[in-house]
This record gives sequence, C-alpha cells and structure tokens, in this order.
Amino acid sequence: MIFIKQEISNFITSNLTQEYNDYDSTTTYIYENIDTPSNDSVVRLGGYYWRSLIDSNIGNNPLKTENIKWIKWKPSNAYAMLDQKSLTKSVNIDSDIVVEFIRGKIDSLGFGYLETASIIIEHYDESDNLLPEFTQTIDFSVNETVYDLWSYIYDEYTEELDRGIYVPISLAGYKIKVTIKELANANQSSCGFLIGGEAIKMGETLDEVSFSFNSFSTATPDAFGNLDIIKRSVQDLVDFNTIINKGESPLVRRQIKKIYDEIVLFVIDESNDSIFENMLTLGKINNASTVAKVSNKNIIGWSIFESI
Repeated sequence: MIFIKQEISNFITSNLTQEYNDYDSTTTYIYENIDTPSNDSVVRLGGYYWRSLIDSNIGNNPLKTENIKWIKWKPSNAYAMLDQKSLTKSVNIDSDIVVEFIRGKIDSLGFGYLETASIIIEHYDESDNLLPEFTQTIDFSVNETVYDLWSYIYDEYTEELDRGIYVPISLAGYKIKVTIKELANANQSSCGFLIGGEAIKMGETLDEVSFSFNSFSTATPDAFGNLDIIKRSVQDLVDFNTIINKGESPLVRRQIKKIYDEIVLFVIDESNDSIFENMLTLGKINNASTVAKVSNKNIIGWSIFESI
C-alpha cells in the first residue's frame, strides 16, 4: 500500500471554464440575491465557489470566516478535481479535459471517478518542449464487465465508466500535461479527483481487503409503511492489513502520525496489472495500529473512510 499527498495546488493552464473570479483580499464584496449572483458577491477559493453573506466584505478569507461572512456555495468546475472531496467533479461537455501543472517532486498520479475513453500524460521541459519518450497513454475498454463468452453475449453494451487508476510517472521534465479524453457515448469527459504527489510506501497489502459503505440517505416511513427515501452520497469504508519489516516500524509510525488528520489518496493495490482499479480511496485514517507480530514482520491494521 502507498499513500499520496496532494502536491498540485493549481493549474498552469486549463480548458475548464471558471464561472467566477478568484478570491482577492483587496476587493470589497457585497451581498447579492441568490437568483442574481455576480463577481461582486461570489468568488472561487479552493475547489468551491463562495457567496458573501454581508456587504462591505473585504479582507475576510472565506476559509477562516465560513458561515460568518462567507458561505460555501457549490463546487467550482475548474478546480473540483483538485479539492479534497471524491464526489465533486470537473466536467467538460463535448470536449476533452486538458490541464497542465508543475511537476515538482511528483512521481505518481491518481485519478478517481473518471468518465473518459483514455488518459494521456505528457512531460515538457522548461522551454515547453515535449519529451515524447516519457508520454503515457492509458486506454479504457468499453467491455469492463466482460470476462467470458457468456458475458460477451449477454452483457449490455455500455461506455459508462466511473472508475479510478494509479499511474507512476517519470521524474523527467518541468511540467505535466494531462488530457482526459471525451467519452463519445456520454459526450463529455469528467474527473472526480486528480491527485499528484510522492508515493510513500507503507507495506505490502495482505489479502481480504474489506469494503463497506456508509449511506447518508434518509428513509422515512409513512403511516402505511411506505418509505420516502431522500438519496444522498454513499461513502466508502475500507479495512485492510499491511505487513512491514520490523526495522521499518519507526519510519512507518512517523508517516502515519503525519497524515493521521489529513486527507490523502490511499492506493491499496499499487500493482501495474491490478484488476481492482488499484483500490483507490481519497480519504482519512480512522484507525491505524500494529495488531500482530509474525517472525521478523509487523502487521498494521488500517481503517479508512472516504472524503465525500
């Protein structure tokens, strides 16, 4: 298992449109009716648009004055794929998503909740010259559920994908260009999250990874027992074990402590030929502890919940 902490803070270029301007601490914002919002009252900060709750609103960072002087309104399409939420999506209708960012120390990329035909990852030097030998193209099959002749004959044809993938990349170049190709049948491309950073190894994942779910929907029965269901998000809960050498225990313990209260990308199966979509979870540690000792190895028990 590895984890990746987000190191992409912004895009150099992006073809995702932004409806409102970035927050500016020197601008005075006002309160406007929800039906007529404009750049005078709405800003983009992080992966969200924020609405001003007051007039004469200047110098008040929305992140520090949330629900006092600003309210988080809705995801920003241009930056939703960079925020700390799995289920907020960046979407381009009838077009590819194309973004560029500084590579820095990034050696791994994780994509989640994808709707795409393929992903192209390109490396460029500081003079904006393409380094073609490091280009990677990942194609997604439309036959994701076909495993044998029976399923080939009877499985419904579909191009719908909502999946994830982990991609180790070269350390070459100054910037990275990612193209998420349009899925023709859906007439759009979309991405729930794009995480780029250094892959930190936390041991080998043992078999029997447990997935469960936490639904935030409500179900209220009436006098006749009929259920009124209000559908909301469903959260992934993941439990698994990793095994490490005893000598690695102090380093692993420090790494766990560093990210204990942070949202990072967990790649539970980092193998290149993973049939489990690398078991990606963008989330937070609920619990991590040494649960057993086997000869010269230590076993660490992990419990993770998804950030939605």
